[in-house]
Amino acid sequence: MSVKDDTDGRYVKVQDQPKSFEPGASIQMTAKEAAWLQLVPGLVSLPVFAVLAWLLTSNGLPNMMALGLTILLVEVPVSWAIMRRRVRKETGGRFSLAKAFPWHASVPWWQYLVIGLPVILFSTVMMLGVGPKIEHAL
Repeated sequence: MSVKDDTDGRYVKVQDQPKSFEPGASIQMTAKEAAWLQLVPGLVSLPVFAVLAWLLTSNGLPNMMALGLTILLVEVPVSWAIMRRRVRKETGGRFSLAKAFPWHASVPWWQYLVIGLPVILFSTVMMLGVGPKIEHAL
């Protein structure tokens, strides 16, 4: 199967994959699978956040540090494991990001700068400007 690449107009050979993983196809989920995907990372991270927040605030560190650590140490690995499980189940083979996101086209490096730098700048300004006020209000 060949797919037209949007960046330069060439046709690229794509390996045949199950129908639900073809570009433009929607993946059908049951309500149980959707709940699993949305709720499990949060439910797993909630007790970890509670313990970390208690430990960090008792040592004089901010709550937001506990949130960042919880996301990094719990939510990212749990979400990654759910994604790996789903791709392996759908494709019946090894996990790869190309199988998880077959519709993804490569982005030129300059677009990362044009889009990424303003987002990082905005989030930094918001965290430094608004974050301390919110932390003080809590």
